[in-house]
Amino acid sequence: MTALSNEVRLHLFVSFDLANATVFKYRHTQWIELFVEIMDYLSNNINRPKTWHFWKVNGDEIIFYCTDFEMKDLEDLVESLDNLMKECLVGFYNKYANIKDIMQLSLKATTWVANIAEHDHETNNKPQSTDYKIRRSNHFDFVGRETDIAFRIGKYSPRAKTSLSAALLYYLIKNKSKILRQIRIVDYVMLKGVWNDKHYPIIWFIRSRSPLGIVNSFHYNEKYLNPCIMTLLNEIKKDKNYGLVKSKEFETILDYIGVKKDYDNMFGFEAS
Repeated sequence: MTALSNEVRLHLFVSFDLANATVFKYRHTQWIELFVEIMDYLSNNINRPKTWHFWKVNGDEIIFYCTDFEMKDLEDLVESLDNLMKECLVGFYNKYANIKDIMQLSLKATTWVANIAEHDHETNNKPQSTDYKIRRSNHFDFVGRETDIAFRIGKYSPRAKTSLSAALLYYLIKNKSKILRQIRIVDYVMLKGVWNDKHYPIIWFIRSRSPLGIVNSFHYNEKYLNPCIMTLLNEIKKDKNYGLVKSKEFETILDYIGVKKDYDNMFGFEAS
């Protein structure tokens, strides 16, 4: 693995989004206290084992980023983020068991990686990258290709599960990650403008490995609201291995789309 530029730094991001939040707001006058409690729990407990930084709250979504990690830690970080979400939900449901429909409210997570360059519009220091950190007085924001993709795939994330970007999956494949058997490519969807309007993979980290366990891990009504869940449930009944990562096939797709070289550069891999 080659070193990345000092001007461009790999960031890991995670978004935790409150699922079914709008319905819950209409049913409960105390919704704001519950939402803040969930976000406080995530903020106070995410710094295990690495140091995370708060980016922003975007509606019912709270987003963090991390730069203090070794790339070999990525698979453990994916697991720890999924664990954090589940710990938060279990504690929350136990505490508010007296609210009869409390389990209608849930969390879903999206995690992605991006090379970030700091864009300084006042100088000529403008390193090339796919994503940038832009500062405006006391505020900053992240913008770019991988960031755009993350917000798009987040819309397909199911309750209590974590979605991964294609770039992050590529890293896990190249490093023969131990968690690949818990990752499913559940579908390919068109995300307008992404990958030159070619279909993009919807990738979920799913703890259960058995078809029955996977089927039972979804809320009964989700399959009617999320077409990717319906696809997974229908296909896994016919083939228990449906969606499991086929490394060579996935790399071939990335090469065809024209992003494999970009991902190799992102992680400092020698081109293969």
